[in-house]
Amino acid sequence: MDSIVNEKIRETYKIQKSDDLLKYYNLAGSLLDYVLDKEFPLSMGIYGKWGSGKTVLANFMKNIVEKEKRKGYEKVEFIEFDVAKHRESKEKIIWHLMVKILGNEEVEKVLSSPIRFFHKILGMFTKKYIHEDATDVLELFFTDEGLKKELEEKIEEKTKGKKCIVIIDNLDRLLPIDSILFLEQLKSFLLVDRTASFNNFAYLVLCDFNVISKEIQNIYKEKINVREYLNKLIEIPFYLPKYKPVFTENLVMNLLANEVPGFVKAEIKNVFDLAKISTPRDVKNFLVELDMLFIIGKSRGIAEEDLIKNLGKITAMQVIKIRYSEVYDFIESKKEELKNKKNLMESGFVFMRLYIDFNHSDRINLNDFKDNNKDEYKNLETVFKILKELNIFQVKETNISGRNDLVLSSQIDTLFNMVNSVDYDFSQVEKSEDV
Repeated sequence: MDSIVNEKIRETYKIQKSDDLLKYYNLAGSLLDYVLDKEFPLSMGIYGKWGSGKTVLANFMKNIVEKEKRKGYEKVEFIEFDVAKHRESKEKIIWHLMVKILGNEEVEKVLSSPIRFFHKILGMFTKKYIHEDATDVLELFFTDEGLKKELEEKIEEKTKGKKCIVIIDNLDRLLPIDSILFLEQLKSFLLVDRTASFNNFAYLVLCDFNVISKEIQNIYKEKINVREYLNKLIEIPFYLPKYKPVFTENLVMNLLANEVPGFVKAEIKNVFDLAKISTPRDVKNFLVELDMLFIIGKSRGIAEEDLIKNLGKITAMQVIKIRYSEVYDFIESKKEELKNKKNLMESGFVFMRLYIDFNHSDRINLNDFKDNNKDEYKNLETVFKILKELNIFQVKETNISGRNDLVLSSQIDTLFNMVNSVDYDFSQVEKSEDV
């Protein structure tokens, strides 16, 4: 097996109904019908955390129009606009949107050859503005009212009789002031002042509501009702449904190759649940990293069977390393001492006790630490649960010494080496019946 993931994990795969691992297809259809039934022009915010599936939902809406032959769909046109690609343009991003709607070729027709020739000559002297792209040329004229009017007429002519839905993505990747400025321009320029030219347009603004809200609050230092202010810029708010554990299960079960055993997929899913990995993008990113570790392991001569059996444990260590790096570093640096602590994972008390002693020498009371460091204590509890769930640390009575020690003490070194991409040996790893 060359890879433990299948092709669906690639970001570029085409959105089809069969790929609906988040159960968004029917939701997209309902949302599309709602938008088309409303009076244009309008703006709708599709709100969700980064990587939560906002773009997937919007692409499903576009896909439904393209694939399903329903009355009226032939008059609907989707236009995708990634504002992050134009972040350097700042206040002129709105003009890039106009060019996206109209098309570079049409803009070229608007810009006369003498004007283009003049700016190329100017560029020979200034070493600046030697552009062939119509978008760049347009930026030179963004204050030209005559040019604006001509472009608007071209857009009205091109989109006459259509309902145009513009997908505006990655707004929360702009600088705060630029994202708010763009929204205000969108509202005043395309939704109010120019309704005669753009009265057949709807704008789907994809962003994280909490991120945008904080940006508004930071810009307007005085007290402001952020939700009320944002509702004036984006008329209709829509919040993605809360991410459910079943989505993680769907993603893990479908994005990992069929050759990966079910019990291994279940272990990986449990790790994600315990670590509260709650966006599709995070799940996919961790699976891609896991695939990289699998490929590296094979290239170093580790048996494929051993790698596959231990994917759950490798996932656990990788998640702890990335999400809880301080705890990971502590375990790695103190693993020899941790191996010899009796009943270490029986309650987690000794594990947390050691962590506090080594990292918070001024805090010797576990309860005080819990009260005063709630987030850190919560992280410790999460790491403990993950380690215990995967039997990476587990109390087990030995027949030789008659005392309780950590099982898999030899494997812990291998797992650390594995996720740190250094030499490792799986010869001491327990077989499938003990994993």
